Amino acid sequence: MRRTSLVRLAVVPVVSLVVLTGCGSEEGSSSGGSSSGSSSSSSSGSEDSGSSEGAEAAAPLTKGDFGDRIYAAFKDAGTLSFEITQTGTASSKGSGEADISGDQVASRVTQEVQGAGTVEAIVLDGLFYIKSAQISGEKWLKVDPQAKDGLGALVGSLGGNSDPAKLLQVMNKASAVTDEGTEEVGGVETTKYHVVLPREAFAETLGDNPQITQLLPENVEFDMWVDADDLVRKQVSELTVGGQKTASTITYSGFGDPVDIEAPPASETTTKAPGLGG
Repeated sequence: MRRTSLVRLAVVPVVSLVVLTGCGSEEGSSSGGSSSGSSSSSSSGSEDSGSSEGAEAAAPLTKGDFGDRIYAAFKDAGTLSFEITQTGTASSKGSGEADISGDQVASRVTQEVQGAGTVEAIVLDGLFYIKSAQISGEKWLKVDPQAKDGLGALVGSLGGNSDPAKLLQVMNKASAVTDEGTEEVGGVETTKYHVVLPREAFAETLGDNPQITQLLPENVEFDMWVDADDLVRKQVSELTVGGQKTASTITYSGFGDPVDIEAPPASETTTKAPGLGG
């Protein structure tokens, strides 16, 4: 497999997690390291039975408060599970869980990547761990998004070292938020919103990288299904960059359920990626 294909393989789960961690922390990822024994185990008490019955209906979301309210709802939930499907240049399908209760998001995803098999990724304490037989064999590749070169720099340029809360916060800069009616998602009644983000606003989630910003379309559009508690239950987006289109669908559930996310033992990690020539 060519090196460019392997780089793409490595980035697929990382990008998925960047998308997810947009629902997370108020603080940016730290540049400090993480001990191999670090872990995140959290539960806020299960809240995933759907919107509270009999509760007064929340006021409709607006262009001005959309980002603040959905971010606050995720933060209050503390933990969640998700399923993600991506189609396009590197198609994949996977699932994972996240702890968004602290200052930094912790999350883990396992994906089946077309033509590449199983790829696992962990985000913990500001570091990324990627496991793929074609990249690092049986070991976890440890990636620091604060790195100045290599895969770490690539992850950082995709938003891995930016404030992970920005994906939701910039929703308040949407040029349009349109209520498209009610739909049921996973047995929960939701309102579907179509959100249009100007290119410059979306670019903030990628660390304001000028080269990437120039490749983005004028507007980036999302469909988001939000329940009566302001929890996003489903998110669909489609993005064309450099003539290549990627579509992403994420469904969220298990709000408040226990999760246990740990960094791999030091004996099972490496900073060398033979599959990438490193």
